[in-house]
Amino acid sequence: MESSVNRYEAAKILLWAGISLILVFVFSVLFAVYPLALANPQWRFDLCGQLRGGASFPLVGALMMLISLQLDSELPPLAQSLRLFRRLCLLAALGYLWLIPLQTQAALGVARSATGQERLALQSLTRTIQSVRNADTEEKLRQAISALPGAPSMRDRSFGDRFPVVRTRLLEQLEPQLRRIEAGIAERNRVRILEGVPSWIRDGLISACYAFGFAGLGKAGDKELSLLDRIVRN
Repeated sequence: MESSVNRYEAAKILLWAGISLILVFVFSVLFAVYPLALANPQWRFDLCGQLRGGASFPLVGALMMLISLQLDSELPPLAQSLRLFRRLCLLAALGYLWLIPLQTQAALGVARSATGQERLALQSLTRTIQSVRNADTEEKLRQAISALPGAPSMRDRSFGDRFPVVRTRLLEQLEPQLRRIEAGIAERNRVRILEGVPSWIRDGLISACYAFGFAGLGKAGDKELSLLDRIVRN
């Protein structure tokens, strides 16, 4: 009788401890998701990091809950939901496998995005060059030149017959600057990608390991082998 009571107490402790760990993970992810920014690669990268970094909580929590139900199969409140719970573990395994390409794609997006100052400088110069190209009057050309950083006031400047020459020479000076900025951004992105490859491989392996762990816990039916058992036997 005493042994039965001890098994029940141990099972109950494991069950609620496991539920607590899973809730910690759920709330952490929920707060990481808000506010939604699906188009932002940095947001997607951070979310993948949260899912990967906190995966040990649901994995250990799921393991503790399954052990508790093995100690006492009638333990409330989840004794009747064992099949559903193991199916959720199966879905978690598939989810962490899916996380590998998602986090790699997000990391590439972050690596390819220029820094804020670089992006602003590139956008500003691109708009100025477009304005100079489209300038068909002296007033429009003066406005375009005034948009350049450090440009002198052109309010009272008259170009006269030299208007086409001024516009052409200005474009000849601005376009190489634009190409240099674009080349610099491309080179820095290349360096970021090369430097990021080892960490992306590491993150992919970590996600695969978590998928491996959840696959060992999950199965689709009461009499079926776990997903991991079926993979190993085949």
